[in-house]
Amino acid sequence: MKRLMELRKEVLFFLKEKQNLLSVQFDCKEFLYGLAYLADIFSHLNEVNLSIQGPDLTIIDVTERLQAFQAKLPLWKRRLETDNFANLPMLEEVISQSRIDNTEALSPSLRGNMCESLDRLQQSFKRYCLDV
Repeated sequence: MKRLMELRKEVLFFLKEKQNLLSVQFDCKEFLYGLAYLADIFSHLNEVNLSIQGPDLTIIDVTERLQAFQAKLPLWKRRLETDNFANLPMLEEVISQSRIDNTEALSPSLRGNMCESLDRLQQSFKRYCLDV
């Protein structure tokens, strides 16, 4: 997803050239905000996944890393609610570009959906990592 965000202008050009209906989505700011948010979240999940793998890790190491990730989720939600996108660099980049173009920032409904997804992610981690 990160690579798709990095190549979004090229993808848009390609889709328009092929007259694909998806080109409309890549022109939509709300779609790009959502895609950037997902790219950031999946990037964080990939980092956690890689950090808990390896032959030299103990259960204590893995537990600490999972607990640290879980502790970050409410912080990210609070920051998102106050327009602080420090932990979401792709989203921050797309929003910064939109502000240059004098386009509106996150809509309240999209922000709410993002906050809700962070809540669901936190609940999922709690459910799957009962002892962590």
